[in-house]
Amino acid sequence: MRKNLVYIMVLILPLFFFLECNPKLEPEKFSFPLEETKKIEVAGAPVFFLDGICSTDEGWTVDILNEKVEKRKINKAISTGTPFSIEGAKGRVYESIKDGKNLYFGTDEGYVYCFRGKKKCWERKIGAGVIARPAIYKNLLFIISLDAHLYCFKKKTGTILWLKKLPGRGKYPPVVIDETIVAPSLSKKILGFDEKGEKLGSFELEGELKFPLYVRGKKIIAVSYKWTEGLTIIQVLEKKVGIEITINPEPPVKTGDPVEIKVKTYGFKSPIISFYINGKLLTSGEEAKLLWMADKEGTHKIRVVAKEGELQREAEEEFTVIDPLKEWYRKLLQIRKNCYWKR
Repeated sequence: MRKNLVYIMVLILPLFFFLECNPKLEPEKFSFPLEETKKIEVAGAPVFFLDGICSTDEGWTVDILNEKVEKRKINKAISTGTPFSIEGAKGRVYESIKDGKNLYFGTDEGYVYCFRGKKKCWERKIGAGVIARPAIYKNLLFIISLDAHLYCFKKKTGTILWLKKLPGRGKYPPVVIDETIVAPSLSKKILGFDEKGEKLGSFELEGELKFPLYVRGKKIIAVSYKWTEGLTIIQVLEKKVGIEITINPEPPVKTGDPVEIKVKTYGFKSPIISFYINGKLLTSGEEAKLLWMADKEGTHKIRVVAKEGELQREAEEEFTVIDPLKEWYRKLLQIRKNCYWKR
């Protein structure tokens, strides 16, 4: 009986090992290129936020850019804008944005427009109303609707190129930091997209966002409220500067298989990227990926250095390469050993 069991295991083990050593290629995942650089917590719910100054209902006022926190109440409420009508547009307008001679806006009846003076250039119907200001990047127009969808239009024609679902409710306008479209909503999450609609990831705030994001240079200030503790959380977010490495296929890798090493850089424009494996420089240039043949069993260390002028960042990863025949033999010996000790 034991001999039969050993024979069965010998037949099944190679198939099991083949499946184990051939993992499915997973899509690369990069984190949202924002990081928190400053945070201030004060008691009470936020009632005012303008130009980096926030006040709570318990009388605390924070000037986060100058790092001042004082017991001083601001006796005025922030206006969300008075809706108005534009001749030729269906619905009321809350906020708009001007680009040259063109005016772009959405209405509370779910229409998006481009006007040049009194002339309507184009009109598009979308799924829900709009009360937030649009954002412009290159030849694209971005709008967030009340049902929390981020729309991307061709600025010239109004053609919808793509739309993405956001969490919560679409109350706040999108902002653009460098090449990232930052999409907030009435929730804890801020999502980031590139101009093609590819999701770069999400950044989670500590509380629910209570005001539109405030942009100062390359900094984003977010004011959220943590209901469970009754705290206003003011966070300064900046674009991340760094490197992330992905390895395909996921380790462990079989000897003789090609390994693709991809690099994602944040905060660089055109860096020179150098790839080191086990301390040896393999290539250096603008290419952000390396194809390497796994020819030796063991643990290998990848080191990647990105440099642009005086700006330099590096990252390291370790991965394991296994020899299928040796691994199969080791497992077979272990099975034989276990069967021997059970006698």
